[in-house]
Amino acid sequence: MHDRLFENKGASDEFHLSRYATDLGLNVVRFRREMREHVHLKKIRARREAAVRRGVTSAPTFFINTERHHSSFGLSTLLPAVQAAAGG
Repeated sequence: MHDRLFENKGASDEFHLSRYATDLGLNVVRFRREMREHVHLKKIRARREAAVRRGVTSAPTFFINTERHHSSFGLSTLLPAVQAAAGG
């Protein structure tokens, strides 16, 4: 689902979310009920607050040790950072 959301930024209304759930073979009845009842809202808010405290300003954001990568996260950027963190 997260891949579908990133691919379709801006298309996250109830209609589109239900369509994504159907396309992905999720239990759509359960999905709609949990969305309607805000079952996961507390966890989402807590994770968002933790991200803000860590300086996350966009998604996706990658942390390699204490270095934050958020706007340029291709292999050419991340691989050297991973190698440096690994001591190589």
